[in-house]
Amino acid sequence: MSYLKFNESNSPWSTRMNTLISEDDIGVNLSRWNSGEITTLFITGISGSGKTTLANKYAKDFKCTKVHMDTFRNMGNMNMYTIRQWCPLIAQYIEEGRIEKDYIKRVLNGKIALNNTEKIKTLNKAINDFIDWCVSKKERKVIEGVDIPNYIISRELYDYPVIFKGTSKLTSLFRRIKRDWSRYRSSEESLLQQLLQDKVIYDIWETEQNHLRQNMLLDGNEMTTLKESVGTYQDSLSIYNSLTPQEKKWCSPSGRFIDSPILISRQIIYDRNRPAAFGEVYKWNGKSKNVGFIVLAVHKNHRGKGYARQVIDRCIAEIKQLGYSRLIYRVDIENTASIRLAERYGFELTKESKGYKSYKLDI
Repeated sequence: MSYLKFNESNSPWSTRMNTLISEDDIGVNLSRWNSGEITTLFITGISGSGKTTLANKYAKDFKCTKVHMDTFRNMGNMNMYTIRQWCPLIAQYIEEGRIEKDYIKRVLNGKIALNNTEKIKTLNKAINDFIDWCVSKKERKVIEGVDIPNYIISRELYDYPVIFKGTSKLTSLFRRIKRDWSRYRSSEESLLQQLLQDKVIYDIWETEQNHLRQNMLLDGNEMTTLKESVGTYQDSLSIYNSLTPQEKKWCSPSGRFIDSPILISRQIIYDRNRPAAFGEVYKWNGKSKNVGFIVLAVHKNHRGKGYARQVIDRCIAEIKQLGYSRLIYRVDIENTASIRLAERYGFELTKESKGYKSYKLDI
């Protein structure tokens, strides 16, 4: 990734959300998240854009907690058991006495007489106080929600890692209708009335999203599309599923050699827009802090095209920017193709035992 400053005229990333056509998600400052320099990742987008799905994917990859900010807005209809199931961190926050849950519930349910402005201010303060508490915790966590732009702008956290969902406003709205169809059907208002109300809300969300995008994308931050940076879980899974059982065993990282695992870099090569090869670098479980452990796989239909070498090139380029100086590659002794790749690329054989060969490459 490169550290560049963009302006409205020459930036390949738009500072405005697309209303009709979905685009690639945009990642800002993701290397700080991958390296562990900053332990909070924000994911934002309008309702129905796929924030929760992406947050679940990152939480799974990085073995960390995910925070769904919608839990705050739905708290009026939730008991503590439900809150704990939806978001353990919010439950912990309430149980530590940092927020008056019953007061927030009464505000949400309209039992406390507040005008709309007072209600919004009360909820925003509660949400911002909670996110402050989350950010102060050292453990990794992924926070997703439509409230993220207001929080980041108010705290001026423009150096934090953020992912902007590229789903168009129209697609997001249709997803929301499909997801919440039972609510639309049970309402006393007509579908048209509800859609007109939703349009007003979506316009507000769009304005907030565009404001944050402009502040971050034009402020010299490190930016990339997610396909360029980490690809998607589904893409890497499609490559993995094309492998034979023995090949799957070869490319699965061992818990003895990596931490957690903590993913440092994921690179995916695409052939005619189809995932062809992936490489993943994890933090090495050893004394040195600047060593990565690489795992590679090439789709069975795209071999012999040099994609494995390209994946290694991309992984090295990214982890070097994160301060890593060595790459470890562990290969089964029966995996002749990977052994040949390691030797041709310049990896140095350091160990051979128990059915595998271990290589290192100083970068």
